[in-house]
Amino acid sequence: IVGKDEPAVVTGKPVERGGSEGRTEATGLGGSVAVLSFLAHLGKNPAGMTVSIQGFGNVGRYLAESLSAAGLKIVALSDSKGGIYIPGGIEDISAVEACKERSGKLAGCYCIGSVCDIYNKKKLDGQDVSSDEVLTLPVDIIVPAALEDVLTEKNAPLIQAKYVLELANGPTTAEADTIFAHRGITVIPDILANAGGVVVSYFEWYQNMHGERWEKADVLAKMKKYMEAAVENVWTHARKHNVSLREAAYIAGLERLRKSFQNPSRSPRRVL
Repeated sequence: IVGKDEPAVVTGKPVERGGSEGRTEATGLGGSVAVLSFLAHLGKNPAGMTVSIQGFGNVGRYLAESLSAAGLKIVALSDSKGGIYIPGGIEDISAVEACKERSGKLAGCYCIGSVCDIYNKKKLDGQDVSSDEVLTLPVDIIVPAALEDVLTEKNAPLIQAKYVLELANGPTTAEADTIFAHRGITVIPDILANAGGVVVSYFEWYQNMHGERWEKADVLAKMKKYMEAAVENVWTHARKHNVSLREAAYIAGLERLRKSFQNPSRSPRRVL
């Protein structure tokens, strides 16, 4: 207690109370950076890859917009009340957002208002699906972006995707992780994939401590560099130690902790 306003004490504040621009979008956009960076390391062209996202809050929404802009095809979205599956791809994420705001749910948003007009004109079929079904659709990438423990020993054998992008905290149980490893399904772990929000929280603390205020574009550009560097680090450890990306992320984190304990006087590094 210092008897004066110290905004750096907590993060996630409203912008008008010392919060950072870009915090709302950061987790979803950071997830986009993570998966695109990994695909680049794998030599995969993301254009046309199909994506199914469980969760359509800030995280799922900004991820969907970003991946769609990058050329991936968002074919399914869900919220707590169910979801939609459009095999031909959802070309206008904002129209789906508007539909959900009007109806209070995603279910049916393949055929309401402007969304229905879009897909009727292009003759694309859509259907309602459950939140659970969103994870087992025939797509390239699934994204659990809502609840923990949604990928389990029970549904892991049913997953058809090649990649799992974990944007929720702890969405994959240990049993499911083992099944994915045996099946050759790559999991981009939550400890890395959803770190964009934590990175921008660090930026918020940094701005508060130094009396700075960054524009949103600057915040997100810096976050992108941090996420790309983190992906590079994890990728290097995975190849070096022949381990999963999750194990590689743990190794990378523990190495940083070790260095920090060995040099405790080291001050926080300057932000890029």
